[in-house]
Formats: sequence, structure tokens, C-alpha cells
Amino acid sequence: MKTGLLWLDDRRDVPFGRKLESASNYYREKYGHRPDLCYVHPSCLPSEKPNVAIAVRSSENMLPNHFWLGRKRA
Repeated sequence: MKTGLLWLDDRRDVPFGRKLESASNYYREKYGHRPDLCYVHPSCLPSEKPNVAIAVRSSENMLPNHFWLGRKRA
């Protein structure tokens, strides 16, 4: 993924899955299709895998509380 949407969500009272869902919905509204890949900082990964249809990967290059959403390259 070379391009995507950078989303900040630092709400502490909202579960990871709901944050990802909000970001995904915004992405869909903006670009007309759903993202299928998301990068987050390793410290932001939940202990349990979220029930979402997006591949979630960690990267030290990401800032905490940021989500980089996009589509996998074919």
C-alpha cells in the first residue's frame, strides 16, 4: 500500500474495533469502496483479534492512535 487515509482516533473509552469501523466508514464515504488493509502502531493492537473484514498489521513507523487505511495492491 503506497497511498491511503491517515485517521487519528485517541478516544480511550472506545474499543479498537469500533475505532477501526469509524475510520473504515469514513474511507468508504470518501473513496466509494471499503479499505481492506490497516496499519497501526504495535502498542495499539488489541489483545484479541477484532471482528473486522480488514487486515490489521502493525508497524513501528506508525504513530500511536493513528490508523493508515487503504487497499492492498493487486
